Amino acid sequence: MLKLMKYLKGSVKSIFLIILLLVLQAFCDLSLPSYTSNIVNIGIQQGGVDSHVPEVIREEQMEKITIFIEEKEQKLVEDSFELLEDPAAGVKDADVVVTAVWNNAANEAEAERRMREFLGYQLTGSLLENAKPGCMVLHCLPAHRGEEITDGVFEAHAKEIFDEAENRLHAQKAVMVKLMR
Repeated sequence: MLKLMKYLKGSVKSIFLIILLLVLQAFCDLSLPSYTSNIVNIGIQQGGVDSHVPEVIREEQMEKITIFIEEKEQKLVEDSFELLEDPAAGVKDADVVVTAVWNNAANEAEAERRMREFLGYQLTGSLLENAKPGCMVLHCLPAHRGEEITDGVFEAHAKEIFDEAENRLHAQKAVMVKLMR
């Protein structure tokens, strides 16, 4: 062993560097699956949004959610959300703002009721000024321009809106394939 050390004495720096590089390579190899998973899950599938669970919800929607939850879990759910009725506060600093068709009711009276209830919630340029600059706007389509979303907002975010609709189409095709097998 001493003879071996005598021969390696001039190469100590090189040996230390090789061992250091091997440790670094092992660390990188072990962390690569996590990084790759985050790139796919957050970067690609979620469009860069780490968590797409809303923090703000209307009281009416909260009541619908808590109907099916046991009492001990209701407190946890209620503590996880902030109840708001002001749409400007709801989109404040949002990365993503989502809207949907308000009026798909066949009943005329129901359609009028919905229009009255949602009157202040139209997605407008002035409302989006409260969100983060460059926020993403999504709509499940078909859009009724002038009702739930203005023409200007729709046109400015048309690529994102149509990408969402296309993704839904692919998901529906996958369900059909699964059901046909």
